[in-house]
Amino acid sequence: MNRLAILSICLPLSLAVAAAAPAQDNPQDQSAKAIRERQARAAVQAQAQQQAQAAKVKAAADGIKVEVVAGPLNPAEEQYFERLKPLLAVELALAQRVCHLDAVQQKELEGAGEDCAKKTALQLASTPQHGGIVWGGGFGGPGAGGVIRGRVVMNGPAGSSLKTARELLGDNLADVIKAKFPAETSDLYSKELAARKGQRREMIVENIVALLDKKLVLTAEQRETIGKSLLANLPDLQTPQLQMFMSDSDYIPVIPENCLLPHLRESQRDVWQNLPNRAVSFGFDPFDSTPFGNLGIPAVPPLPLGQ
Repeated sequence: MNRLAILSICLPLSLAVAAAAPAQDNPQDQSAKAIRERQARAAVQAQAQQQAQAAKVKAAADGIKVEVVAGPLNPAEEQYFERLKPLLAVELALAQRVCHLDAVQQKELEGAGEDCAKKTALQLASTPQHGGIVWGGGFGGPGAGGVIRGRVVMNGPAGSSLKTARELLGDNLADVIKAKFPAETSDLYSKELAARKGQRREMIVENIVALLDKKLVLTAEQRETIGKSLLANLPDLQTPQLQMFMSDSDYIPVIPENCLLPHLRESQRDVWQNLPNRAVSFGFDPFDSTPFGNLGIPAVPPLPLGQ
């Protein structure tokens, strides 16, 4: 067999063996591949760490500011929660208008709103005074009570400085806004709540002055002076609820006498000291009404009036 024949036999065999052998990268290609794999792994690990850190920060903020209510509410809590739903819609609309929230912020606040309402329901149900009626001091003596025209009333210092459902819900929403949004957004909402509280206080004082004027026939100067004194000195725990003015205008709530007596004539002081229906406080209702009602919240059935 000549050399050409040998080559014609060996060459196909060598090609077949080479094809069957596994392909191997050269040292340079293998090094580049290893670098790419290490870089990919490092990128995945960094992204996972960032996501875990972000989740940890969010969970910490949410856990501090709004407690997630686990499990179903009990009947009392559920009742408060249902009554809070229309109030929540009003407060969310207020926050949206005051804080100029964009679509993403609106959705985020709405998502936290239900937890805020549930937290408020728990607060209302867990506070003994919110579960029923809070009475003031004595009527005709410390701790004594009485019935006037079918309504149970108490005379003496107001019995509670509790917050209304609207105030509690506003505070809980304010905590969420402070935790999730920029500081300037939180400041806008806090200022609006403070302004609303101040306006409500002014409204109550105007009603008190109107009642005093009806009984004591005040001059314009007396009305102005007494109103300013009440605005500056009326304690929050003695601030009556608006239902008192809407239920019966004959009752005068608890007020500091040092805001009144120095500004009265002697004859007016005598009338004041002999009024049988002064310093009256009714029971505390967490769903305090406004002149326009409870904004969709079902009304509490009134106590039956006497004949």
